[in-house]
Amino acid sequence: MNITVFFLVKKIIGLVISPLTLFGLLFLCGFFFCRSKSRQNTGRSLIAFAAFALLALSCQPVADRLIGPLERK
Repeated sequence: MNITVFFLVKKIIGLVISPLTLFGLLFLCGFFFCRSKSRQNTGRSLIAFAAFALLALSCQPVADRLIGPLERK
């Protein structure tokens, strides 16, 4: 029973921490903030940050620099 619970918790945490899901959640939060009159600037900032970060991390030179130290081990 405990092994199954820990396995599920590990999978859920791993899913939430992955970059695509994390930036997707930021984008979604920004969208909901944009719907509010008082938090529109915050929402736009979150959307812009999520889009820029996802684009920057998807570029090949940045991805190679991030993965390089892990591949050398």
